[in-house]
Amino acid sequence: MIKVFFLSILAVSLFTTGIYLFFTLRFRPKKNITVDQGHYFPRVSIFKPMKNMVDDLAENLESYFTLNYPNYEIIFGMDTLQDATIPFIHSLQSRFPEIPVSIIATGHSDEQNPKIFKLARMESGSQGELIWVTDANTCVAADTLNRLVLEYRRSSAHVIFSPIRGTGSRSLASLMENMSLSLFTSGNIITAWKAFKQQIIVGKSMLIEKAALGHFGGFSYFSEFLAEDFVIGEAFENSGFKLSCDCTWIDNVSRSTTFRSFFLRMARWAKLRLRLKPVFYVMEILLNPVALSLALPFLLPGRGWLALAAAWTLKIAIELVSYIVLSRGEQEPWRNFLMLPLAVILKDLILLIVYFVPFFSRTIVWQGGNITIGRRTSIGGRGERIVLEGA
Repeated sequence: MIKVFFLSILAVSLFTTGIYLFFTLRFRPKKNITVDQGHYFPRVSIFKPMKNMVDDLAENLESYFTLNYPNYEIIFGMDTLQDATIPFIHSLQSRFPEIPVSIIATGHSDEQNPKIFKLARMESGSQGELIWVTDANTCVAADTLNRLVLEYRRSSAHVIFSPIRGTGSRSLASLMENMSLSLFTSGNIITAWKAFKQQIIVGKSMLIEKAALGHFGGFSYFSEFLAEDFVIGEAFENSGFKLSCDCTWIDNVSRSTTFRSFFLRMARWAKLRLRLKPVFYVMEILLNPVALSLALPFLLPGRGWLALAAAWTLKIAIELVSYIVLSRGEQEPWRNFLMLPLAVILKDLILLIVYFVPFFSRTIVWQGGNITIGRRTSIGGRGERIVLEGA
């Protein structure tokens, strides 16, 4: 009976991973669209909170200067004007003088969400009807902003979320991270949106209507929460504002990720997920067929190792398809295909270890500081605000 039950769980785990793959392929990135210049283009303020260097910074930033959207500004926010990213921004300003650019030294707060602290100060000087928040390690296609604004006008949504395509792998750890972002993170969230109508937001890219944000008094309303993206989505939904996931993908570029940074990042996100959705987090162990299959040699004497090999092969095959269709960039080395089986197994075994970390630690390391998180990712357990009334 125990064997049947466990094998059923393993089968469901593999099936669910296949469902993630189905939805990521169903809504995979599409080719460029033609821009109709006859339409009205609301002004967009692109917010880029920055802190030190990331992989391919120059190329990432340049992609925002070469958007084919005709009416936008870019606002950079960093702790100080001595940040290492400043020379790259100045270089792009000189190359693209037609793009309005502002650089704001926001300072840093140890008592608030560091990202929200920056965004709140960038917000006061913005001129856009829409705010597009994107991370420094993201790269976008020239038509990305057109797609997002067209979805905004079509759906009348107040927040537009973009899935993440992990790309740029040059190291084993970066390959692990990028595959995890493309399949587990984006696959999970797209499945939640499309199959279960669960509107989950991830903050790599958020297009937000400024007037709707003003309903909460601006970004500062969310300063007490570390998972600001999830809380923003929940607060907007609870207040009667509309959210949309139109599957306009953006690239998260990771080339030189180390095992240590991969582990710390996954552990940080795990700690946030446990505090946001504890029941669902506990069930996440069922979404790791590589980890579950470790029990097969004990449950199936004589055939267990063969069953384990079969389960791992199927998981590798699913992730290989995801990598080929979603994650692999044009300049990624062919050796990634040789590393991929090892990357899949090692990634999922590391995630098994990561899974238990949040049950023993509530402290995360982020942007140079140690932060203790409480319920719903409130900093130090202070904040519990979620808007419930209608907009």
